Amino acid sequence: MSLNNNIQNALTTQLNTVSGLPIIAYANSGFEPANGVDFVRPTLIPAKSELFALEIGRHHGIYQVDLYTALNKGTAPLLLLADSIRDKFLTQRRLTSDTDVIFIQEISISPAQRVEGWWSCYVEINYMCFN
Repeated sequence: MSLNNNIQNALTTQLNTVSGLPIIAYANSGFEPANGVDFVRPTLIPAKSELFALEIGRHHGIYQVDLYTALNKGTAPLLLLADSIRDKFLTQRRLTSDTDVIFIQEISISPAQRVEGWWSCYVEINYMCFN
């Protein structure tokens, strides 16, 4: 399996352990959101890889999880979900998939904003992997 697939698998496996997670809208899944239905949309954003040593490359990027909750519930459910995701990744700072080890470097939560019929924010999980 490719490195980016391993990184995405490790991060998505960790995301799936968050309790109370709504529908996950994976890329190319054909998911069409309906107004008022909570969902999350994870996206792997790899950055440029660097040659770290003679045979080892350093790979880093962002795993961004966009969160959408019903507009009529206010921002509290959105921010509680964002906190749950952040806390889950804080408890497990080292993830593995196949032989690759992914290190969580930083986690941040964006401000809440209105997006059509939802409140939205994102959790940004910065990672690094040596391969």
